[in-house]
Amino acid sequence: MKNRLPLILSATALVVALLGATPLGEAARNAVPLALFARNSAKVSGIKASRTPKANQLLPLNGNGKFPDSVVPDGPRGPQGPQGPAGPAGTNMYLVVNPDGTIYKQGSGITAVQRMSDGVYQVTFSRSVDDCGVVGNVGGHRTGDTTWTPPQKGMTIVRTFGQVAEVRTLTDNGFSGGFQERDFGFHVAAFC
Repeated sequence: MKNRLPLILSATALVVALLGATPLGEAARNAVPLALFARNSAKVSGIKASRTPKANQLLPLNGNGKFPDSVVPDGPRGPQGPQGPAGPAGTNMYLVVNPDGTIYKQGSGITAVQRMSDGVYQVTFSRSVDDCGVVGNVGGHRTGDTTWTPPQKGMTIVRTFGQVAEVRTLTDNGFSGGFQERDFGFHVAAFC
């Protein structure tokens, strides 16, 4: 056997040298990385995939884009846990104004509302809202079981000055260009 080993190694070296310079040898050399890639084709970033839930393996979604029932069954749930702590209270600094400028609803954080001119209102809050998120929106509200204030097409602009917010309700003049203040129902709220 000792006498054959040098012969086998020499023959292998000769075949590799001859094939390395031919198109067949080039194809064989290029096939090695493809074989390694194919061996890794069932993995994503080195993590194997599985059709059934297994530890440390990826699970494909079903045809509805959800995990299979074997992972998240729709059956009975376990007992309900204890109630968590109460979340923060919502804002009490809100206002809903009717299209005619009268107040429909307001929170305790609003102390006064005054219509200054067409589409211009002054809302006074119970504290400074300069460091708060103050938002306004043209909109109506329910007036009965099946009635609402008429829909309005416009926008609001809100500016704050300490405890006071100036709310402007505007309509688009269309082809004539620009916006014009117009009395609309609106909602405004401050989140601090």
